[in-house]
Amino acid sequence: MKSPTLAIAILLLTSCAVAAQTEATIAPTIVSAEQVEQIRQSAARAPSAPSVSRPIITAAPDALNLEYLTGKAPAAVHTSQAELIIVLDGAGTITTGGTLVDAVAGANGNMSGKDITGGVPQHLVKGDILLVPQGTAHM
Repeated sequence: MKSPTLAIAILLLTSCAVAAQTEATIAPTIVSAEQVEQIRQSAARAPSAPSVSRPIITAAPDALNLEYLTGKAPAAVHTSQAELIIVLDGAGTITTGGTLVDAVAGANGNMSGKDITGGVPQHLVKGDILLVPQGTAHM
């Protein structure tokens, strides 16, 4: 994604993990709009980098992070998680599908790459939501 003011919330969803837990172990978590805005502003003030990430919720095995992007994000494939992207501010283009270029396996089982070949670019604006299925290349 490219944009000087792109702020997105990214939720990594582990397939079937919640179904395996009992109700007693699942506690709801509420994060107010004010808290999200404070996190977004904190990321926007961070030193210049193509991508700044701040945690919003960490509730293993799932996580919700705010990412503030000012340049091209790295290409990735999450092998055991889907990714829900919600554009909070700005606009940008995300490419999904295709194949990672120079793919490298990470310690967490995910894959990263320098680029994507054969993917489909999609323009996203504030308020858009994109679900990237598990195993789908995206950047």
